[in-house]
Amino acid sequence: MSGEPYLQVHLPPPTVRELWACDMAPEKVQKRGRIMEYRFTADNFDKEVLEASEPVLVDFYADWCNPCRMMGPVVAKMAEAFEGRLKVGKCNIDENMQLAQTYRISSIPAFVVFKGGKPVANYVGAMSAADFQAKIEQVLA
Repeated sequence: MSGEPYLQVHLPPPTVRELWACDMAPEKVQKRGRIMEYRFTADNFDKEVLEASEPVLVDFYADWCNPCRMMGPVVAKMAEAFEGRLKVGKCNIDENMQLAQTYRISSIPAFVVFKGGKPVANYVGAMSAADFQAKIEQVLA
C-alpha cells in the first residue's frame, strides 16, 4: 500500500441553514444577529403563524428532498428581501406530519402564505428566485 487511505469520504458543502446553525436559536435562524427564517413546529405554529400580525410564508420541506434543498437559499433570500413585511419560516414535514396533513401538503417543497391566520396562497415545486419573489409580491399587494 502506498499510504493512501482505504476509504475516502466526500461530503457535500454545508447548506445555508447548516452554516447558520452555529448561532441558531431553536425556533429561529439568525444571520448577523437578525432573525431571517423561523422554524415552525407543531408547538409554535399557532403562535408564530396563525396569530402573527404580519403575513407569514411557510416552507414545508424535508431534509431528504433535493428540490427542497435547492430552494433553501432562495427562501433565505426571500426572508432577507421581505424583512419587516413578511415572516418567513420552514416546517419540516417529517417532524411535523400533522401540520402537513392539516394543510394538505402532498408534494414538496410546498409554500403557503398565511394572512390573518388563514392560508391565502399555495405554491409547489422549485422555482427561480425572480419567479418566487414575483409571486410573493403579488400576494402582499
